[in-house]
Amino acid sequence: GNGKPIFLYPSILSDRKVLQQKRLHETQDMITRQMLEVKNLSILDELLRMDPSLANAAIPYDDANKQTAHPLHRICDNVFMGAISDQEAKQLAQLFIQHGAALNGNVTKEKEDTPLVAACSLRADGVASLLIDKGAKIHHKGCMGGTALHWACWTGREEVVRLLLSKSPNLNQRCIDHQATPLFWAIHGHINIRRDHLAKQIPCARLLLLAGADPRIPNVNGLTIFDIMDPQDAALSSFVDDFDLDANSLKNA
Repeated sequence: GNGKPIFLYPSILSDRKVLQQKRLHETQDMITRQMLEVKNLSILDELLRMDPSLANAAIPYDDANKQTAHPLHRICDNVFMGAISDQEAKQLAQLFIQHGAALNGNVTKEKEDTPLVAACSLRADGVASLLIDKGAKIHHKGCMGGTALHWACWTGREEVVRLLLSKSPNLNQRCIDHQATPLFWAIHGHINIRRDHLAKQIPCARLLLLAGADPRIPNVNGLTIFDIMDPQDAALSSFVDDFDLDANSLKNA
């Protein structure tokens, strides 16, 4: 009665499908690092439902820095920058994992960071604990060839180190670039990280020694933890005394 030929209806349905596909395609660039905030959880959930591939789609750092990383890595970047809290990051990571985010971020090459290595190096403890609990690989060698344990020790994430130690890591694994152990990284982190970022490197070192780490292993330059310690550092002196560590006696052991 309205004069429209019946054959146009399939065309209308086809146009809707094309429009939907176009919308899905456009969402490929819609999830940005800036969107990874808890206030956008419902929006992110909807986008991930529309296109689950976004859970693993690489995200540029920002408009100026086009280097891409996995969404779980970018969530950790936001923690480091202070844009979101540790707990908020964990909520976001849970959402992405629910929608199929790969725990290891599809990273297979050494010296590229998995989400777990990123979480440990960027002080995103909640994301790190979530990934460890979910079964993320703990032995992957990321930036500088350091494992999650290396980075958690260097940044002084005591509770993350406890979790990693419960998974039986290689305590004396040497990183690629510096041939240094997690214990060396912990002491080096205590000495070198800016004081306003200082966390709990010494407690991490204590945990490593209690677990059986060997303090005698040198780095690529032949230096042990004793060679880099400042005798005027009260925290390090107390650490050495508590474990009755003596460089000369250990060398002869």
